Amino acid sequence: MSRPRIELRGTIGWGDRVLFDVEKLVLEPPGVTCVLGPNGSGKTTLLKTLGGVIEGKGAHVEASPPGLERAYSPPYPPVDSGLDGWSLLSIATGSPSPLSSPNVPEGVARALGYLEELGLPQGGLSRPLSRMSTGEAMKVLLSGIIASRAQALFLDEPNGHLDLASRSRLYSILSRASVERIVVVSLHDVGEAAQACRRVFLLSREGPVAWGEAGEVLVPGLLEKAYGISFQLVELRGGQRVPLPLLGDSP
Repeated sequence: MSRPRIELRGTIGWGDRVLFDVEKLVLEPPGVTCVLGPNGSGKTTLLKTLGGVIEGKGAHVEASPPGLERAYSPPYPPVDSGLDGWSLLSIATGSPSPLSSPNVPEGVARALGYLEELGLPQGGLSRPLSRMSTGEAMKVLLSGIIASRAQALFLDEPNGHLDLASRSRLYSILSRASVERIVVVSLHDVGEAAQACRRVFLLSREGPVAWGEAGEVLVPGLLEKAYGISFQLVELRGGQRVPLPLLGDSP
């Protein structure tokens, strides 16, 4: 299979709203890419544009190989959809329903492996999503999307409803997926981005601030420009330096 590659340039926006311009953004494996920025900076619009959910406003997305399958995951599961866990897995993976098949479809089988890793027992999938916790339903959605045939995954705040242990396991799954596939996530936790992501596209409400390797982008000066608050680098065991927001403070 050819190595997936996506190049984005042009104007990001939706409807009558213009958010920012992108000179050139190239996405390819390996490594997880993170989109960071405050509320209203355009993270979701960017991911939907890259994922093919919307055409955007003047954005040009060039994907290769031709016909590259892309998948977008929203920051919340469809808990009011009337679906149960099995149905959502079938839809997210693009597979036949496992309940109507003599054998478990390949995509669903992969998703079940991810669910086990995320700590959700298979026996709970017969419940309607409305009877699951938001975190449980999110695990079902993410497991299905990651197990799909898509070679480019765009996950909007995938960690938002997960507990800390589940977040850690999710990042391990995404790291493995990103060896051969494009994996892009939007996050609000700068510390998690520093530890889990290889590259970062940093936004402010005025537009892009920086794009590059996480260690070069996630520094106090650039983060303060994006968020308008102060940051301090904290050294973890092993020597990695991670930015920590000084809440309640301002530059």
